[in-house]
Amino acid sequence: MSVGVAIIGAGLIAQVHALALRARPGAHLVGFASRRRATALHSACLMGGRAWSYEELDRMLAQPDLSLVVVASANRTHAAHVRRALGAGHTVLAEKPLALSCEEAQSLAAAGAGARLAYAENHWHAPAIEAAAALVADGRIGRARRVVATLSHIGPPHGTWFWDKAQSGGGAWLDLGVHLVGTVPRLLGEPIAQIDAADFVFDGAIDVEAQVAMRTASGVPI
Repeated sequence: MSVGVAIIGAGLIAQVHALALRARPGAHLVGFASRRRATALHSACLMGGRAWSYEELDRMLAQPDLSLVVVASANRTHAAHVRRALGAGHTVLAEKPLALSCEEAQSLAAAGAGARLAYAENHWHAPAIEAAAALVADGRIGRARRVVATLSHIGPPHGTWFWDKAQSGGGAWLDLGVHLVGTVPRLLGEPIAQIDAADFVFDGAIDVEAQVAMRTASGVPI
């Protein structure tokens, strides 16, 4: 039986999820929902499936062949869309950030308890990360003494919602730092326990550069 997947959001990241889905046997794309139905229709024409606007979201969530919902909408709408999909009885895969506050993220985690909510940390399952984690776990490269990581990209164009903190929740640290926070525990097999120091460079209200010093539970500096 094929698993039906619908995507809330119809931008670039939503299309990336759709491309990955097309490579998975035993799954099919139900369609996209977007703030503007025309945007959802554009992605549906490219990737397949049907199109709905956010005003029609309940209709999408009620599709009989739907089992899994991917939330890949704008940051500020993630929490609300996760709750809508969970409330409709579906399993949910949520893009980063899960929410714009720790409290909201913890509330969503509780609402999705029982393996109904997953967080889409794509680096976690990257082949290079899995191979490195296996080397560390087996002790073949010795004990980790320090982790140094650099993540960067050119960033979205000015004038888009990303530069409005009320909509994005933050800049470089929220957009890229989450990969570091999500991946290091996978590599080392232990959680990050504390933040020792942080320095940010801002463009308006959005941080465009972040340098953060952290430490794992056993004291490995990051």
